[in-house]
Amino acid sequence: MLFNGNNTYTVKLIHGTKTVNSMAIKKRTINITYPAKHPVNGKTSDSVIQSVSLSETGTEDLVTGTSTWNNDWNTGKWESYTPTSIVGYKPSTTSVPEEAVTHDTADATVNITYNPKPAKTDIVYIDEDANNKQLGLPITLEGHTDDSIDQHCSTEWLHRLLHN
Repeated sequence: MLFNGNNTYTVKLIHGTKTVNSMAIKKRTINITYPAKHPVNGKTSDSVIQSVSLSETGTEDLVTGTSTWNNDWNTGKWESYTPTSIVGYKPSTTSVPEEAVTHDTADATVNITYNPKPAKTDIVYIDEDANNKQLGLPITLEGHTDDSIDQHCSTEWLHRLLHN
């Protein structure tokens, strides 16, 4: 280039670019509290962590360092979860449903506890000295799984039976 009058020269610069990725991990934590008298695999509590990795692409300007994002996040899902079955107990939820996960999905926590089911126990008195004869009618006691049986009630009944 030489100076020769009042010429204007325009120089056009082209910025270098590169493809970039943004990552996000979305987690659902399922906290399980088992009945104290019925641990599962030796544990009275456990956690299941479900993770989904999401990504978005964009372009980074190598001169300015700024990135332009394509808003093309992929999606995923958290799998359904079914709590362990424990005889005599009912979990607070029978199933944690499958859930679609997007970039806008917040991390989640689900708590599962076990409640004892109603239970009945029959107490039958047998007199072995009288050829295994049943004494009176059975006594039915009601409560919940793993409740203590009120032995005072059955002992009192037996005392009345034997002394009348």
